[in-house]
Amino acid sequence: MKALVWIVSLGLISCTAPKENEAALLQKQGIQKISIGDVRLASRLMSRDEPEQGGGYVYFNVKIEKTDTDRIGKEQALYLAFDIQQDFVLKAGGRQILPGVCQKIENGRKDIYEYVVAFEAGKELEKEELTLLYKDKIFGVGTVAFVYDQADLKNFEPKS
Repeated sequence: MKALVWIVSLGLISCTAPKENEAALLQKQGIQKISIGDVRLASRLMSRDEPEQGGGYVYFNVKIEKTDTDRIGKEQALYLAFDIQQDFVLKAGGRQILPGVCQKIENGRKDIYEYVVAFEAGKELEKEELTLLYKDKIFGVGTVAFVYDQADLKNFEPKS
Protein backbone atom coordinates (compact mmCIF):
# COMPACT_ATOMS: atom_id res chain seq x y z
CA MET A 1 0.00 0.00 0.00
CA LYS A 2 2.84 2.38 0.86
CA ALA A 3 4.43 1.59 -2.48
CA LEU A 4 1.18 2.45 -4.30
CA VAL A 5 0.91 5.79 -2.44
CA TRP A 6 4.55 6.54 -3.24
CA ILE A 7 4.06 5.73 -6.96
CA VAL A 8 0.91 7.86 -7.18
CA SER A 9 2.67 10.74 -5.39
CA LEU A 10 5.64 10.49 -7.72
CA GLY A 11 3.29 10.48 -10.71
CA LEU A 12 1.50 13.60 -9.51
CA ILE A 13 4.78 15.39 -8.88
CA SER A 14 6.10 14.46 -12.32
CA CYS A 15 2.89 15.71 -13.95
CA THR A 16 3.19 19.13 -12.33
CA ALA A 17 6.98 19.58 -12.57
CA PRO A 18 7.16 20.13 -16.36
CA LYS A 19 4.57 22.92 -16.16
CA GLU A 20 6.67 24.77 -13.59
CA ASN A 21 9.81 24.34 -15.66
CA GLU A 22 8.15 24.84 -19.06
CA ALA A 23 8.86 28.59 -19.17
CA ALA A 24 12.51 28.01 -18.25
CA LEU A 25 12.83 25.23 -20.82
CA LEU A 26 11.21 27.35 -23.53
CA GLN A 27 13.48 30.28 -22.62
CA LYS A 28 16.53 28.02 -22.84
CA GLN A 29 15.40 26.98 -26.31
CA GLY A 30 14.84 30.61 -27.32
CA ILE A 31 11.04 30.13 -27.60
CA GLN A 32 8.36 32.64 -26.61
CA LYS A 33 4.60 31.98 -26.94
CA ILE A 34 1.65 34.38 -26.87
CA SER A 35 -2.07 33.66 -27.28
CA ILE A 36 -4.46 36.44 -28.27
CA GLY A 37 -8.05 35.38 -28.79
CA ASP A 38 -8.19 32.72 -31.49
CA VAL A 39 -4.59 33.24 -32.55
CA ARG A 40 -1.46 31.67 -31.04
CA LEU A 41 1.90 33.18 -31.86
CA ALA A 42 5.31 31.71 -31.19
CA SER A 43 8.76 33.06 -31.84
CA ARG A 44 11.88 30.95 -31.62
CA LEU A 45 15.35 32.40 -31.78
CA MET A 46 16.98 29.98 -34.22
CA SER A 47 20.54 31.26 -34.25
CA ARG A 48 22.61 34.35 -34.18
CA ASP A 49 25.95 35.01 -35.77
CA GLU A 50 28.63 36.69 -33.76
CA PRO A 51 29.26 40.18 -35.12
CA GLU A 52 32.31 40.30 -37.33
CA GLN A 53 33.57 43.75 -38.26
CA GLY A 54 30.18 45.34 -37.58
CA GLY A 55 28.15 42.55 -39.18
CA GLY A 56 26.02 39.82 -37.68
CA TYR A 57 22.69 38.15 -38.34
CA VAL A 58 19.88 36.94 -36.14
CA TYR A 59 17.34 34.37 -37.31
CA PHE A 60 13.85 33.71 -35.96
CA ASN A 61 11.24 31.06 -36.64
CA VAL A 62 7.77 32.61 -36.27
CA LYS A 63 4.56 30.55 -36.14
CA ILE A 64 1.07 32.01 -36.31
CA GLU A 65 -1.71 29.53 -35.57
CA LYS A 66 -5.35 30.39 -36.20
CA THR A 67 -7.44 28.20 -33.88
CA ASP A 68 -10.91 29.13 -35.13
CA THR A 69 -12.44 27.58 -38.25
CA ASP A 70 -12.81 30.78 -40.29
CA ARG A 71 -10.98 30.55 -43.59
CA ILE A 72 -8.45 33.11 -44.78
CA GLY A 73 -9.53 34.92 -47.95
CA LYS A 74 -7.60 34.65 -51.20
CA GLU A 75 -6.11 38.17 -50.92
CA GLN A 76 -5.12 37.55 -47.31
CA ALA A 77 -3.51 34.22 -48.25
CA LEU A 78 -1.47 35.98 -50.96
CA TYR A 79 -0.42 38.63 -48.44
CA LEU A 80 0.67 35.92 -45.97
CA ALA A 81 2.64 34.17 -48.71
CA PHE A 82 4.41 37.13 -50.31
CA ASP A 83 4.05 40.45 -48.45
CA ILE A 84 4.21 39.63 -44.73
CA GLN A 85 7.92 40.59 -44.63
CA GLN A 86 6.95 44.23 -44.09
CA ASP A 87 5.10 43.25 -40.87
CA PHE A 88 8.31 42.21 -39.05
CA VAL A 89 10.76 44.64 -37.45
CA LEU A 90 13.71 43.98 -35.14
CA LYS A 91 14.44 46.64 -32.55
CA ALA A 92 18.05 46.55 -31.40
CA GLY A 93 20.25 49.26 -29.97
CA GLY A 94 17.73 52.03 -30.60
CA ARG A 95 17.38 51.07 -34.27
CA GLN A 96 14.51 49.48 -36.12
CA ILE A 97 15.80 46.93 -38.61
CA LEU A 98 13.76 45.50 -41.45
CA PRO A 99 14.24 41.82 -42.31
CA GLY A 100 16.68 40.87 -45.02
CA VAL A 101 14.87 37.57 -45.53
CA CYS A 102 11.34 36.42 -44.72
CA GLN A 103 10.63 32.96 -46.09
CA LYS A 104 7.33 31.14 -45.64
CA ILE A 105 7.73 27.51 -44.62
CA GLU A 106 5.23 25.21 -46.26
CA ASN A 107 4.14 22.89 -43.47
CA GLY A 108 1.03 21.36 -45.06
CA ARG A 109 -1.32 22.96 -42.50
CA LYS A 110 -3.92 25.53 -43.49
CA ASP A 111 -4.22 26.90 -39.96
CA ILE A 112 -0.50 27.40 -39.16
CA TYR A 113 1.58 30.02 -40.95
CA GLU A 114 5.29 29.59 -40.34
CA TYR A 115 8.21 31.81 -41.39
CA VAL A 116 11.97 32.14 -41.10
CA VAL A 117 12.84 35.79 -40.62
CA ALA A 118 16.47 36.99 -40.74
CA PHE A 119 17.82 40.39 -39.78
CA GLU A 120 21.22 41.96 -40.27
CA ALA A 121 22.04 43.63 -36.97
CA GLY A 122 25.56 44.88 -36.34
CA LYS A 123 27.10 45.33 -32.93
CA GLU A 124 23.65 45.76 -31.33
CA LEU A 125 23.68 41.98 -30.88
CA GLU A 126 26.46 42.31 -28.31
CA LYS A 127 24.93 44.66 -25.76
CA GLU A 128 21.26 45.42 -26.30
CA GLU A 129 18.08 43.44 -25.91
CA LEU A 130 16.43 42.38 -29.15
CA THR A 131 12.72 42.89 -29.71
CA LEU A 132 11.03 41.15 -32.61
CA LEU A 133 7.89 43.11 -33.49
CA TYR A 134 5.08 41.62 -35.55
CA LYS A 135 2.62 44.25 -36.76
CA ASP A 136 -0.38 42.12 -37.69
CA LYS A 137 -2.66 43.14 -40.58
CA ILE A 138 -4.57 39.86 -41.05
CA PHE A 139 -5.52 38.17 -37.76
CA GLY A 140 -6.67 41.15 -35.68
CA VAL A 141 -4.06 40.84 -32.92
CA GLY A 142 -2.38 44.23 -33.38
CA THR A 143 1.32 44.56 -32.66
CA VAL A 144 3.03 41.71 -30.80
CA ALA A 145 6.50 42.06 -29.24
CA PHE A 146 8.82 39.16 -28.50
CA VAL A 147 11.58 40.51 -26.23
CA TYR A 148 14.92 38.72 -25.92
CA ASP A 149 17.26 40.24 -23.34
CA GLN A 150 20.99 39.55 -23.03
CA ALA A 151 20.38 36.73 -20.51
CA ASP A 152 18.19 34.98 -23.10
CA LEU A 153 20.84 35.44 -25.77
CA LYS A 154 23.68 34.19 -23.56
CA ASN A 155 21.72 31.13 -22.34
CA PHE A 156 20.40 30.32 -25.81
CA GLU A 157 21.17 26.79 -27.02
CA PRO A 158 20.52 26.62 -30.77
CA LYS A 159 18.64 23.60 -32.07
CA SER A 160 20.63 21.47 -34.49
